[in-house]
Amino acid sequence: MVSITKKVKKIISCITIITILALTFWAIAIADGYYGLYGLITFSEDFLKNDMIDLDKTTAYIENDPPGTVSLPMGMTIVVNGQKIVAAHPQKYEYYVVTPEKVVNYAFDGEEMRHISQRDIQLQGAVSTTYSEDGSVLLVGYEDKVAVYGFTSDGLPKKMMTKTVGGEVVSLEKGFQMDFWLLLKNKAVNYKWNGSDYVKTFEVSGFTDAVSFSFSPTANALAVVDQDRVRYFMFNGERYVEISQLEIAKPNLYGIAIKPNGDYIVFSWDGTQYYSISNGKSEYISELSDPLVGIISIVDSPWGQADYIAVTPIGILYRGFNSEEFSTNYALSIDGTFGSRTSQGMGYLDEAELLSKPIPAQIPVNKVILKAVQQVPPKTSVQYFISTDNGQTWIPIEPDVKTAVPQGNSIMYKIVLKTEDASVTPSVDKVEIFQIGINTVRAETLGQGKVKVRLIK
Repeated sequence: MVSITKKVKKIISCITIITILALTFWAIAIADGYYGLYGLITFSEDFLKNDMIDLDKTTAYIENDPPGTVSLPMGMTIVVNGQKIVAAHPQKYEYYVVTPEKVVNYAFDGEEMRHISQRDIQLQGAVSTTYSEDGSVLLVGYEDKVAVYGFTSDGLPKKMMTKTVGGEVVSLEKGFQMDFWLLLKNKAVNYKWNGSDYVKTFEVSGFTDAVSFSFSPTANALAVVDQDRVRYFMFNGERYVEISQLEIAKPNLYGIAIKPNGDYIVFSWDGTQYYSISNGKSEYISELSDPLVGIISIVDSPWGQADYIAVTPIGILYRGFNSEEFSTNYALSIDGTFGSRTSQGMGYLDEAELLSKPIPAQIPVNKVILKAVQQVPPKTSVQYFISTDNGQTWIPIEPDVKTAVPQGNSIMYKIVLKTEDASVTPSVDKVEIFQIGINTVRAETLGQGKVKVRLIK
């Protein structure tokens, strides 16, 4: 019995030693990155979960189709000045959109907004467009002129007249019925249709650098963005009078869209902000504000009470409000590139950079493995870099390759996208970075990093 007991104890001791050795080897394997087993997950960014990343005042963006793909931006300079470059018909789902070469028509076919080329207006240099309040005419501003188009019985535009307005057109807005408002840098002017011609009726002046405006026929109110201020005017029976109590000031205001009830939406690079006219002042309403970034221009929607139409680098997005939040109605949206000017044509930029913010590491970093879901067509490339010193130095890294990096207490990553062919672009859907810790192995998620984008200058 004593002999058997000793043998059992020896067997148990051997099993224990083998188990300890196996666990030790497994831990070392994880720490060194073998067998596909990784250590500490420090970062995971799934771009497919985002509508759009922070544009950081550049043209880099996340595409709409497929949703969330990070790719090279189009080769252009985005013009962000609040001009009304989309006209939405007041009675039917139809747009006219300003492009560099012409004013393009889109109409809803029951499923989506389709380009109706027969209705396009061949006009170069247009800067703004709007339907009249009754939808009977379309007005297009260019240079110091406003072209007025009626429509045939089959919906084709027919030019009625051209009005010279005595100054460079900044933007256009509907007035009452067939009337329209014109914005110049220093004033807003109302033109009334008298049956044969447009005649100047009202003028609101005293602006320093007006960039956007909007008018509500229902509220008979005019709002103008002038030097990062919203200046609000109401009709007193004789003229439009500024209501100073309704003024707001906010850095980097680019555009405005006034609602039928007199409330208004303004936009900057951090999304739209909704202001309600209440108790004699402009009151910010967070519930009706939208964190959509990268807006170039906005237009109030005639088809939904809180809805609006946003022009972005990825296209025209119809933003509908569902009583809780805004979301994109893709049936009323248009993929494409609008509101831009370029001397290079409409091809992609040949290089762009996507940069993460520093992600603190609670365990010092000296080795990492990066995994990526990407598409790299011929004549394009995607390069990845890691920094452990807040972006001072960058170490190139290949996906799925264990890479030594200088020891540090944070991780940043950089993606550089390049193309030699203007018709194609590389793209990245997802990035994961696995940290291999020093002298220890333990699973710990260090959190998400907000991605920002900037172009290489």
